[in-house]
Amino acid sequence: MEYGAYKMRIKKEKVKDYIEMHKKEKIWKELMEKIKNAGFKKMIIFQIEQEIVIFEEAQNLKKADEVLSSDEVNKNWEKMINEWVVYYKDPNKGVNIKFIKVPIIFYYSNGKLIH
Repeated sequence: MEYGAYKMRIKKEKVKDYIEMHKKEKIWKELMEKIKNAGFKKMIIFQIEQEIVIFEEAQNLKKADEVLSSDEVNKNWEKMINEWVVYYKDPNKGVNIKFIKVPIIFYYSNGKLIH
């Protein structure tokens, strides 16, 4: 199993909208099916003020990301969410990026230290 975490920042005035769109009653059912079919086993989103941290787990994370990112339902979801995102400057390339990869320093699961 592979896992990763990513940080992004939501515009202050859009945080409530972002949270609302991720509630069980509001999240697009077809998007949830696409996430499952892409191969994701877990996807957890944490929020502290404007900061969002997304944890993902899949058998093959790169493949799951590729499958999901090429899907039209996901593209429509991303188009909506992208309007709410504050972009970061990539320190290595100087370009605007949506996500910053969060390094894993400790991972405990079911009685075992994974990382």
